[in-house]
Amino acid sequence: MAIAGLGALYLAAHFEAATVLLLYGIAKYLEGYIQARARRTVQKISKVIPERARVLADGKENISNVANVDVGSIILIKPGERIPLDGTVVDGFSHVDQALVTGESVPAPKKVNDSVFAGTLNTGGVIKISVTKKSTETLVSRIVQLVIESQKRKATIERLVDRFAKV
Repeated sequence: MAIAGLGALYLAAHFEAATVLLLYGIAKYLEGYIQARARRTVQKISKVIPERARVLADGKENISNVANVDVGSIILIKPGERIPLDGTVVDGFSHVDQALVTGESVPAPKKVNDSVFAGTLNTGGVIKISVTKKSTETLVSRIVQLVIESQKRKATIERLVDRFAKV
């Protein structure tokens, strides 16, 4: 970038030199802004996922860390609570706000055999869910992992531009 600017100045192309420097500065600013925004979004999503679940076992309700809940366990979700793990409704009916995952503004009705996702909000009745995925395999945790991985990797063209900018 600096060499391009100096080369343009050497050729007495002052406008081109200023344009190159301005565009490079804007690109760097936008790159930082987008990365910060993605980081904030990931942090927001991570805060929404409950850390504990109401596990039903032997007719009793036990509060357990979501990392300790096994696939196939039955969890209880009351109205106003967020669903801690992906699963399938086995008992009850409710409306679930899935805006976090799907972006839909209207809560979706969920009945027996319907799938629900971690982090979504139970707005209606009491439902029982059979857990289908561990806490590290839920849809939302996979989205978070993909965003983090994409921030670490650079596209081929971005690496080429960075190498060219260094020269």
